[in-house]
Amino acid sequence: MRKCNKGFSLIELSVVLVVLGGVLVGLQNVIPSVKQVFFSEDEQTIIKKADMALKGFIKANSRLPCPASDLTGIESCVAGNQSGFFPYRTLGLSSPVKNPYGQPLAYAVYRQASTTTDSYGNSLDMDFTVAKDRFRPYLPPGELSANSNGLDFCWALKNAGSLSASAAHPYIGTTPLNPLYIIASPGAVDMDNNNDFFDGVNGLSNLKFEVPSRIQNSRYDDQVFSVGINQMAGDLGCPRLMAKVNGAARAAYAAFDIDRVNELYIDFRDLTYKVAVTTDEQADASVAVTTVLLALKASQVLGVAAIALSSFPGPALAGAATAALAISTAAAISATVVAVNNAEKTETAKNFALQESLLAQGTRAGVSQLVIDKVAQAKALDNKGWF
Repeated sequence: MRKCNKGFSLIELSVVLVVLGGVLVGLQNVIPSVKQVFFSEDEQTIIKKADMALKGFIKANSRLPCPASDLTGIESCVAGNQSGFFPYRTLGLSSPVKNPYGQPLAYAVYRQASTTTDSYGNSLDMDFTVAKDRFRPYLPPGELSANSNGLDFCWALKNAGSLSASAAHPYIGTTPLNPLYIIASPGAVDMDNNNDFFDGVNGLSNLKFEVPSRIQNSRYDDQVFSVGINQMAGDLGCPRLMAKVNGAARAAYAAFDIDRVNELYIDFRDLTYKVAVTTDEQADASVAVTTVLLALKASQVLGVAAIALSSFPGPALAGAATAALAISTAAAISATVVAVNNAEKTETAKNFALQESLLAQGTRAGVSQLVIDKVAQAKALDNKGWF
């Protein structure tokens, strides 16, 4: 019996080839997407390391680097340079920072120089690529703490965080939002056919960038990363640090106010003592005067009595004259007693005023030392910065 050898017919073979062709076409579309996913993860890692390098530079130098103007990676801080290449060499990195496709990263930083100061002498400069003495704690008159450190960077963050968005500085989105800095990585190809690996509004010298949340698609494969001004202030702990230094400065000023009040109190007590001394001297003088008057009155009584007895024709008239003098003498005695009592009171008041004056002067050294200690504490915190 003949065996019948069966194989693929031309129709079946055609169907298989069509299916395999479809699979191959599908794989051609899927494999780049899978590669993009893995490359994207690497790209995010590279951007994250670039961000960590920038934050480390801030801690070490109290500023951010300027963008580099070329692939040498050396920052260029010429006026107005806010966007360019990532300054890897200035950051101390040994090789250029590129994405997995070999393309250099773009870097933009907020810069707004100013020579204006507020009423307390604090600088309103917000050029974050410059280490500058911006913040000065409000210390008592004659005291000054001038240091350039992280607190001055924090002060610039505080000032910039309260400003309205401006297209004159690096920003993201259609409605301008100014971050502190932006890192942008171009994708693998020129997806939007603009003769540049960067897509959308991204670019090496641009101020405007796409929002970090923009989804990648057939026209866009870039990645944008940004750090907000207030976000950085929180990461560095600026509110806590600034509050601590300002609190110490206010304590120093409060101690200074106490010292000033104490000086005024001392002056008041000195004046009170001087018044008491003058009053006491007047009381002693009054006692002396009334004593002399009393002696004169007594003398007059004796003299008049003798004259009356010899001159007046009758004892009644002599008695009346003597009585009148006696009354005036009694009045003189009373005045002397009052003067003596007043003198005793003024002496007591003088002694009390002296004790109060000495007590006030005794507290002066302690209060003055308190001012010295509080000012030293505030200056130490200002000098310390954020470390």
